[in-house]
Amino acid sequence: MPALLAGFGLGIFLAVRPRPGAVPALVFAALQGIVLGEATRFFDGLYPGVGTLAVVGTGCIFAGALAAYATRRVRIGAKATRWAVGTTLGLVVLFLADLVAAWCGVDLGLWDGGVWSFVISGVAVAAASFFLLVDFEAADRFLRSGASYRWAWYVAFALVMTLVWLYLELLRLLSYVKWW
Repeated sequence: MPALLAGFGLGIFLAVRPRPGAVPALVFAALQGIVLGEATRFFDGLYPGVGTLAVVGTGCIFAGALAAYATRRVRIGAKATRWAVGTTLGLVVLFLADLVAAWCGVDLGLWDGGVWSFVISGVAVAAASFFLLVDFEAADRFLRSGASYRWAWYVAFALVMTLVWLYLELLRLLSYVKWW
């Protein structure tokens, strides 16, 4: 829990107030590594093999998104970026509303493995997958603009944040499938 809270806080701080450099990106990656390890251990304890499937799924989505971006099969413009940010903000608001509702003793059914769980988790996986394309475009723009090499760490931070989000959402989505 401390790594989760520290990573979340650092992630929000870096997203709102970018700091180029290796130290914040590496600290964030280390904290997220702890979180992913514990989340995988927890879910693998409940559903053996789900962690492996989530790792493979994350790798496949990353490779597919990179191939689609590198071959220019997908173009990322301002409209697409607004869609990705808007969808992500909508999911954040929904998850915060669910958290507040849980504190009030109300279950919105977002985590129970029902239809809404699948839908919301599927939307989150799609948004995280699309955000990989946005991150690739940002990296490409940094390279083309001649930005300082120090900003490469910020791009790495963004990619790590997106991959962590994608992995956790895939882990959650796969945990709803009770057939293994």
